[in-house]
Amino acid sequence: MVGITRTNAISSSTTKGAAVLGALPAGTGTTATATATATAAPAPAPAPAPDTFAASRTESPALTATAANLSKALGKSRDRSLIVATSTAVTTQTAKGLLNQPLPSRRLPPLAVAMADDVGFPAISPANLQVPPAILQALTSAKKILVIGHVPPDGDCVGSALGLARLLGAIGKTAHACVDAPLPGRLAGLNEAGDLKRAADVDDDYDLVILVDVAQGARIGGAADVLRKAPAVMVLDHHHADGTAVEAKADDAAHFDTWIRPDVASAGLLIAGIAEAFHAQDAFSESTWRVVAGPLAAGTLTDTDFFRLPGASVETLGMFKHMVRRMDVSLADAEAPVTYAFPDDAKATLTPPKAQLGEKTTTSSAGVGRAKFGDAALWSVPAHAVNDALKIATQTDPRTTAADVQGALLDHLDGDAAQLPLSIMVLDDGGQVRVSIRSQAADEAVDLVNSLFPGQGGGKPHVAAARPQGSLNEVKQSLLKALKIRQTEQMLSLRVGRN
Repeated sequence: MVGITRTNAISSSTTKGAAVLGALPAGTGTTATATATATAAPAPAPAPAPDTFAASRTESPALTATAANLSKALGKSRDRSLIVATSTAVTTQTAKGLLNQPLPSRRLPPLAVAMADDVGFPAISPANLQVPPAILQALTSAKKILVIGHVPPDGDCVGSALGLARLLGAIGKTAHACVDAPLPGRLAGLNEAGDLKRAADVDDDYDLVILVDVAQGARIGGAADVLRKAPAVMVLDHHHADGTAVEAKADDAAHFDTWIRPDVASAGLLIAGIAEAFHAQDAFSESTWRVVAGPLAAGTLTDTDFFRLPGASVETLGMFKHMVRRMDVSLADAEAPVTYAFPDDAKATLTPPKAQLGEKTTTSSAGVGRAKFGDAALWSVPAHAVNDALKIATQTDPRTTAADVQGALLDHLDGDAAQLPLSIMVLDDGGQVRVSIRSQAADEAVDLVNSLFPGQGGGKPHVAAARPQGSLNEVKQSLLKALKIRQTEQMLSLRVGRN
């Protein structure tokens, strides 16, 4: 049996094979290992909350001129202070509608500023994501649940797995979170409670196995063995994916549900929507919400690079603000689990010098190269650069892993992404090449991956990745060719425009 929900726009959700939501068991625990309790007879699910995201994009006629003038000003400016000043000077409706437009240079203000501004950046409940009833029914019916994130891990998969497992434990389920890889130092703060498991630590008798932040069973390490034995499998993801049982590597006879939302910035926000649906049924306490929301908010921070990545929207910021308010903590406290200082001496070896006038390519002391092609940048990272930086970093912080070095490199890429329309990094990860792409234009990153490396990667709007076949130099040459073609097309377009 298969129930698939995959939407590309928040207002167009459809569900096949949806079932009504049963009454929820009362739960008082706050850990993910609470004993399962019997469920009551099914009852109609509550009416979904209105989709305020779609509404936020509809401007009243009286505000059209104001929005147009502001859009024109912002389109010519890269000054964050302009956005802060103007967004608080107009109505919330205008600010939200405007800032969600895909302006080439649109940026959110610094996170601390946006968190303090409830006029231009109001809190938005994740309940508006309208969780499909089939997803809620499957979660209600199962008694023993395993929540699995991808490997290598990132903040969103770890936070989503922990948050959902804690939520399910709070409503009376036996639930565990599993990521089958060691956490790098930058993510260690998410698992301070020690409730994240490896594949070798879990049983194989779960009623339901859930993949979070990933739709491919090939990307969950040894936990794939548990998934193949599960009578029911669910996928909760926000990347472009097929969303099939075959892709998830579920058993042919397993019940399969999926909720995929590429228009949502993190898997953690999907879990927050689920939490709101159960909380509306008084299934768990407000204090439990704080325990659940913590890792979800932290994961959302990492997947948006603390709201600095292209495509970080007012809607996403509003839902993050809602979770922080639920937690009743400061922004600094919300950031703490994923705040990590990579050693400066190691970072220096990964940082190319600033390009001089007319210089298009620069190289760091460890061999990390950065080349400019018009309004795009290409980073090249040989394997020895990661190893050299790791040796230096572990002398300062023994917890540092290769994933932390790669995270520091991605910080460079994300810095470029805030300034350039297209930024690419190609990295030799011990013989396996990894490509990471950031684009200010929605889907340009994903389109590039699909065209150059079909079936070897994927992503979401503005962010994509691939693990293509070939050597570092071979993959780099493919990207160089694509960038040169792109630059030529841009120059031809400019000439045509002038004529």
